[in-house]
Amino acid sequence: MSKKTLYILLGAAVVLVISLVALSKAGIIGNKNQGKEVEIATVLETTIIETVSATGKIQPNRNKNFIRSIWRSYRIANCRRTNG
Repeated sequence: MSKKTLYILLGAAVVLVISLVALSKAGIIGNKNQGKEVEIATVLETTIIETVSATGKIQPNRNKNFIRSIWRSYRIANCRRTNG
């Protein structure tokens, strides 16, 4: 390799590094995730009372499969007691 080719390659590498640093500082390339802004406050003990108006009956929101599995195990237990 001649000295002229070596100088051209080193110059191109330096220009590339400088341009990458400049683009990164400008925010064009690189990690743009700045995170989320959060609010910090002290914790105070308070009582929350909320009144809502609704019609109908309050019913628990339960998983149907859970209720079926409980009923199934209840029937199996009773079946064992009567047959056993």
